[in-house]
Amino acid sequence: MTFRYLGMIITGVISLLCVYFFGIGGMYSLNLAILLYFVPWREPDEREKQLNAKVYNITFGLLMILLINIYVLSQFVVVSDHLKSIWVGLVASGMFIILGTVGLVVFHKE
Repeated sequence: MTFRYLGMIITGVISLLCVYFFGIGGMYSLNLAILLYFVPWREPDEREKQLNAKVYNITFGLLMILLINIYVLSQFVVVSDHLKSIWVGLVASGMFIILGTVGLVVFHKE
């Protein structure tokens, strides 16, 4: 399982850099996440399934907090047109980084 979460962190970092430097065309790098599902892995036991559910719950809770804060801050901060066009790719890349980090922390902690 740790290999899968490491892959998500690597995918998130690569996607974040591609989206930032290449703009909307760099969002195609988010398709790298599909390759993670072709990596062979054994069937998780019941405890690993519970930990996976915990990882996804924490990740999407953090993502909701992040999105709410971005929305509130966008009312007060002037952003460039470039950032306005790529914010979705940055958030999606950040989601992979958060998901991988939370997964590694949860699986090593418990």
